[in-house]
Amino acid sequence: MTNKSNSIADDQLRPEFSSACESGDYWKSKAAADAILKQNSSGASIRYLVGTIKQNAANFENIKNIRLALLSSYSIEFIRDALYLSFFRNGLLLDIYQPGFNQFRQEILDPDSSLYAFNPDILILSVEGAHLCPLLYQHSSVKNSDLLEDTIKEVHQLITTFRERSTSAIIVQNLSPQIYPGLGVGDSNSLYSTRQLVHQINHQLTQLASENRGIYILDYDALVAKYGGLNWRDERMNFYAQVPINKNVFILLAKEFAKIVRILFGGAKKCLVVDLDNTLWGGILGEDGPDNIQIGPVYPGNAFKAFQEALLSLKSRGVILAIASKNNLSDVKEAFTTNTHMALKLDDFSDKQIHWQEKSLSLMEIATNLNIGLEHMVFVDDNPVECEQIKQSLPMVEVINFPKQPENYAACLFEEGFFDTLQESREDMQRASLYKQRSDAEAFRKQASNMKDFYRGLQMEIQFAKVDDKSVTRTAQLTQKTNQFNATTQRYSEANLEVMMADDNWCLYNLSVKDKFGDNGIVGVLFAQIKDDIFIIDTFLLSCRVIGRTVERAMLAFLCTQARLNRLSFLVGKIHFTPKNMPVRDVYKDFGFEEIHSTPEETQWRLEVNKAKTDFPDWFQINDKVNS
Repeated sequence: MTNKSNSIADDQLRPEFSSACESGDYWKSKAAADAILKQNSSGASIRYLVGTIKQNAANFENIKNIRLALLSSYSIEFIRDALYLSFFRNGLLLDIYQPGFNQFRQEILDPDSSLYAFNPDILILSVEGAHLCPLLYQHSSVKNSDLLEDTIKEVHQLITTFRERSTSAIIVQNLSPQIYPGLGVGDSNSLYSTRQLVHQINHQLTQLASENRGIYILDYDALVAKYGGLNWRDERMNFYAQVPINKNVFILLAKEFAKIVRILFGGAKKCLVVDLDNTLWGGILGEDGPDNIQIGPVYPGNAFKAFQEALLSLKSRGVILAIASKNNLSDVKEAFTTNTHMALKLDDFSDKQIHWQEKSLSLMEIATNLNIGLEHMVFVDDNPVECEQIKQSLPMVEVINFPKQPENYAACLFEEGFFDTLQESREDMQRASLYKQRSDAEAFRKQASNMKDFYRGLQMEIQFAKVDDKSVTRTAQLTQKTNQFNATTQRYSEANLEVMMADDNWCLYNLSVKDKFGDNGIVGVLFAQIKDDIFIIDTFLLSCRVIGRTVERAMLAFLCTQARLNRLSFLVGKIHFTPKNMPVRDVYKDFGFEEIHSTPEETQWRLEVNKAKTDFPDWFQINDKVNS
């Protein structure tokens, strides 16, 4: 695109972006920023976006503020704006601490350093291989077998030291091999291959992360390989200013860091909504018929089939699939039933909106039926008009307008990492089936004559358990993701929970629910702290999958039981108001708590345990693994 067209795009989009920032409308601000970047991603454009966001940061009331410490071995100041913008596009406002380059050792090892005073939520350790183990990056063969052990030992020491002083999540950037190894084309034939040593170091870093909670690897090696080492490096700036990375790729590196942090703070998407014609298959079903649409062994049909197989892989790891298509339902059913080349089946989709209404209405209906927020949805379509209609009507939905070439569909979908994961819990992998269970339960509710018959008919079993090594990943995940039935919206990492689990004054519980339709997995979290004779409820949350079944009454009855066993007199809890947690606002009031304090931001409640009615509702079978 020429500078002139960039200027025209900026002139049209910048006032829209500025106005949205001034009004504190995050979704419109993000949509306008995305549009500006699509037209013009120059350094000047990024600086303008960041400057405008910072000027209006106080206006954005409902997005998270994150303290990020960036420790590097090279001059990385140029990434600050790219980081700030990338995090903003993921619903996060950054406060960045960045000491001088190559100060990472001193900052971590010195207990009085500014790093610990800053108290970051996230630590990024961005160290070039040439600075971590210089011998490996010299233009000669290396015959020192101790290099691998010494390098991992140093990283382990740094991480262990930091973890002793902070529960912050740590993102460690792995190493990228030399572009030109010492032995040239013979490097891979040598017992002393520098590339192999680098890959072994990377393997050990992954092992280190798997053995320590709250440590995550950014695959820098894969990122550089994806875009090409020669494009990534800037040797002139490396020698001139200790900036080995091309300034044009800082935005790509920043995006990768932001993807990881988005997942950690609950911003991963849950549902992919797809169009059908020229998206899941080539051609128009209503015109070509189910046997003549393009899906099968030859191009372009094989490209569409490969895309369907990519969607199946997403479904297998918990992504909910749904359809929003302007089509005749009978034609769609026939296509999925009779065309043998389909990789997907109609039952693979948890919700199907197939009619002739606006697709924005379809997406709202899908969100209602699945009980998920629109901000957790991604919509893909080949039609730019349909995509624009969704962008304008539902700016919180991520919209991907597919290119004309179907072979690029999967890459286009995966590029932004909307469905990336760091660790999979059992509930993640079963999410699609769990939402189907919820749908079946909802259908059962509509048939019941009254709510008590519905509850008893569900044959619900609740299991209470202490948070342990097996359940800590899912428990932390729920604190990050749950918004509707969440009394305080306290967010915890696995490292946070590990510290709390070791403290006798903290009681950390989770609960799982089974019913006649299946096992819902861990769906609730209860954290309480003992202080004098009071049980202070820190976290009280319930997944949307089981809202509306009185599970919360069983949770409070369980807390009363635990308070009595610990000889405590009172339960005290608070409701911190958020735009999304209306369903939990009256939970303490309805259970008989007394309101003891109120502000516009929150209410506080107290219950005298010995006077509380704490029978569990008789439609539950209770399995108490805490006290058994």
